[in-house]
Amino acid sequence: MLEAYDTLPKATQGGESQFMMKTLAQRLRFSREKAKLSQSELARRVGIKPQAIQFIESGKVYKPRNILEIAAVVGVDAMWLSSGQGDMHNPVSIARGPKIQGHVPLITWALVAQWKSDTLRANVLQDRHQILIPTTAKIGAAAFALEVLGDSMEPEFAPQDIIVVDPDRQPHHRSFVIARKGNDKDSTLRELVIEGSRRLLKPLNPRYPIDELALIVDEVCGVVVYKSKAYFSEVNERNSAHNIVP
Repeated sequence: MLEAYDTLPKATQGGESQFMMKTLAQRLRFSREKAKLSQSELARRVGIKPQAIQFIESGKVYKPRNILEIAAVVGVDAMWLSSGQGDMHNPVSIARGPKIQGHVPLITWALVAQWKSDTLRANVLQDRHQILIPTTAKIGAAAFALEVLGDSMEPEFAPQDIIVVDPDRQPHHRSFVIARKGNDKDSTLRELVIEGSRRLLKPLNPRYPIDELALIVDEVCGVVVYKSKAYFSEVNERNSAHNIVP
């Protein structure tokens, strides 16, 4: 596998080299180099970790779940990239999905309370290692993504799900929101229930209590506008490198 990988024809040679590539690893490397993208930049645009691209190009992963997104970023047909069938640049049977409205940074929960800072947002977006999450939802300039932690919002939101949050979106009754209570720096994902002048933060899992939001001292940090299901985590990448599905 590595020997064939090492003898991959360079993308700059052009010609008929696309027909000489028998593995996904070869086709992806060829396409990525032709698109003039590093492994890190490709991963950033797709919204996955750089190790995921490394695993594919080293032959450790041959059925990535993000094949459609990867193909779109490098500008080739997803069927050709995945199987070698069809033409590199002529899609034959892959239907177009919803239009990507934008990409948002995947941040930690600890940064939510500070996300209003223009300086912080600029620094995060300028980091070339920052993971960006694509979304089909219309979003404002300050939107961000989070990885769901814990089971308080199951079954709608499970651990490792990725949610996109828009601070510019106006919350309404039964909106899913990210909120903080009082001076607490920790944020939480909850369903917002509005009853007259009362605002309640409701967990979907009945094992957790409902909290009441005071109108003045508490803050809704943003409204959840998009969710994607994640099938891997950094822990799984570290422990199951040969079986990861990026």
